Amino acid sequence: MVNKVIRWLLGYVIFTASGKFPERLLNLSLINNIILINPKGEKEKLTACVSINDYRNLCRLRKKADVTLKVQKKIGLPFILHRNRKRKGLLFGGVIFLLITYWLSQCIWTVEIHGNRTMSICEVQNALHECGIYTGAWKNNIDVISAERKFALLTDKVGWMSVNFIGCKAQVEISESYGKPEIIKQEVACNLKAKKSGQILKMNVAQGKNIVAVGDGVAKGQLLVSGIFKNEDDSTTQFVHSSGEVLAGVQEKLQATVRQKNIKETVFEQKNRQVIRFLNFKIPLSYEKTENVFYKNYVLDKFVLNNTALPFEIVTEENFGRKETPQQLNQKSAETVADTEIALQEIFCFWDYDIQSKEVTFTQDKESYLFTANYYCIEDIAEAVEIVRKE
Repeated sequence: MVNKVIRWLLGYVIFTASGKFPERLLNLSLINNIILINPKGEKEKLTACVSINDYRNLCRLRKKADVTLKVQKKIGLPFILHRNRKRKGLLFGGVIFLLITYWLSQCIWTVEIHGNRTMSICEVQNALHECGIYTGAWKNNIDVISAERKFALLTDKVGWMSVNFIGCKAQVEISESYGKPEIIKQEVACNLKAKKSGQILKMNVAQGKNIVAVGDGVAKGQLLVSGIFKNEDDSTTQFVHSSGEVLAGVQEKLQATVRQKNIKETVFEQKNRQVIRFLNFKIPLSYEKTENVFYKNYVLDKFVLNNTALPFEIVTEENFGRKETPQQLNQKSAETVADTEIALQEIFCFWDYDIQSKEVTFTQDKESYLFTANYYCIEDIAEAVEIVRKE
């Protein structure tokens, strides 16, 4: 394949040699180091391929071989350039094509990100853009070592990061750092105190002295397990790191207020707009005007070839408007709205609670309904508090 490309770039001809003894031409070619490609012999005829320079040398040997040479076909770039030598536009276009190809080969076409867990793709891309690594950036202008250091300072979440250029693709490898939780060391003496009020249901104390028992009611901040031991004669005192869990039944509540005169919001789709993005250039495909846009959604369609993203993409801007309609809510419809709001609060506030029971009550005034959800939950109320010893 490589030889064919080289022959095409240098140019070659397919010729026929006619005469009584065309095989003489073969012998003369070997003596004069002329390479004949794919020679085929027929009666008083020889067909072969040869380069342009070797064909000129064959023309000088044809009298010795007593043959007549005739070119059947001219193939290659030199003949194409010769036929179009008067068409200057092709030459100018070829130069522009080579310059554009070189420019594209020096740009970043796509940025691949690997290793991010807690950081979002958008967060990483924005930080990389600040470091000069983005689609359309000039590769030779990027100081990789400085970019890696700046990225770590911008995010404050990365323990290790590297940037590798593979062709026109920038491959970013990230290793996130994890913050250490603030915990009391095992060798530090501490008590267990109640972080909430409730009734003790179960105690699993691994170390420390129980101050309360199962069935006792405790208030917030009350001592549950002590880390201080004294001997019977009160002569010596021992400090330990109290540990364990204290399960208690606690009362919790959530509230939701729904106005009787409510405003219903209806979201509707407006006209969409599209843009072709090529590296750092944007070409609009539509010029639709939008008014009173409530929010926008962007849909990105990338072009992929052989599992490699090309620097062409179509960005669709989906626009949505909002329409407000006043409405009067009765108790039943208000209860539906409140149930949804309370359920959302449960997800975010009580995600780690063991809910035993739930009771919803409501009150009404002139303008709104007030829904109150009372919960009975079981949770670990023990909280480690360090013992401060006075010198």
